[in-house]
Amino acid sequence: MGENVEVEFVDPSGSGDYRIALGPEEKELFFASAYDTGRARQAGGTAQRAKGIEIYVGPAPLPLVHFKVLEAMAVSRITRHQVQFSHRIEFAQATQATTLTKILVDVPNNQQSSSSNSGKPFTEFEVFGRVSKPSGWVVDDFERKISLSGQGSSERSQSGSQFQLALAPGTYRLAIVVKDSANGDTGTLYTAFDVPPYERTKEK
Repeated sequence: MGENVEVEFVDPSGSGDYRIALGPEEKELFFASAYDTGRARQAGGTAQRAKGIEIYVGPAPLPLVHFKVLEAMAVSRITRHQVQFSHRIEFAQATQATTLTKILVDVPNNQQSSSSNSGKPFTEFEVFGRVSKPSGWVVDDFERKISLSGQGSSERSQSGSQFQLALAPGTYRLAIVVKDSANGDTGTLYTAFDVPPYERTKEK
């Protein structure tokens, strides 16, 4: 079936007899015809043979992307260095089949470009990331806004820049795009990383 496949089962009659579901728009039609026809035959109804039903099982759709411009930059691999940021990847135990992958995006505090109502430097960054297989198949997207305010001379970014994904062991490509919401400046990063298997993560 492949990786990251989501299969839903429903019980429309409340009898405890769960069946695999199709798309939301097809569930009622599917169970009104197939399920009721089966019960009618058991009750001595007409001997009409039930039609075969072909069910497609595929990967669940990715979440709706809000930062469309940043997604386009990630796909086209446009290189920009107007916004400086760094990243790091950490791994932790998840399940026997997946490893919890933490992707942390750090934006230095010295990049404020506007001011808040209080007069203190303030900047809001839009962060978009995409994890994909070397073949180009998109595994997952993540996006968030990060707000930085002037708090001394520290260059460490504030919290809220950590993203957690459950990934199967293997090699992945990572694209991160960070945009300054105030002036439109952007920074991009394209790299690859290897997710260790559960056993290796457990040893750590």
